[in-house]
Amino acid sequence: HLLKVEVARHISLAYLHDVDLFEGCSDHLKDSVCVLLREVSFAPEEYLYRTAEACREMYFVVSGTVEEVEDSPAGEVVSAVKRPRQSVGSISFFFGLRQISSARAAKSGSVCLKLSRTAFFDLLKMYGDE
Repeated sequence: HLLKVEVARHISLAYLHDVDLFEGCSDHLKDSVCVLLREVSFAPEEYLYRTAEACREMYFVVSGTVEEVEDSPAGEVVSAVKRPRQSVGSISFFFGLRQISSARAAKSGSVCLKLSRTAFFDLLKMYGDE
């Protein structure tokens, strides 16, 4: 288990360090979150999720960019562009909502770290006050 934590920490912690969500959290909690993260590669214009889908994950952009898109009468409109060290889908993730917009990899594709909502909230139960 310790080796798994060290490998996960080495790979993921640099990305979590600058994410506002984890500011002020203990190193122990960050280590535990690192073990939960899974790297996912998205092809150019591949969707991470679509509007109204149940939110099961949140993503942290590692490389490339992710576009948040909203439906409009004229078609899809890019409402935000997420770059490395930014999170995608966090509002729906924390409040248990359906996705309020779609998110897709930009034309160059992207690599993200995926965090499962179920695993994260199970972890929070163990850390209580952090």
